[in-house]
Amino acid sequence: MVWNARSDALSSVVVLVGVGGAMAGMPWLDLVAAIVVAIMLGKIGWEFAWRSVLELVDSALAGESSAGYSPMYSVRTGCVRCAHFA
Repeated sequence: MVWNARSDALSSVVVLVGVGGAMAGMPWLDLVAAIVVAIMLGKIGWEFAWRSVLELVDSALAGESSAGYSPMYSVRTGCVRCAHFA
């Protein structure tokens, strides 16, 4: 995935700036770089988790979309009425 390569490259640049700053006598730059990388990781983790939750949560089809499935479902299973299909 392209965003994965971009986020890896960006975090590497942030770490290099932080380490370079620390070596140049600015130790606070290392702390700032660590916080930036932590925020990036948190954002990516949150996006993965949110997408997973959306995939796992039950969701109903819209009325128009499910209208075509009710007749097919009742023929195959012998169901008389699908009151809560959608």
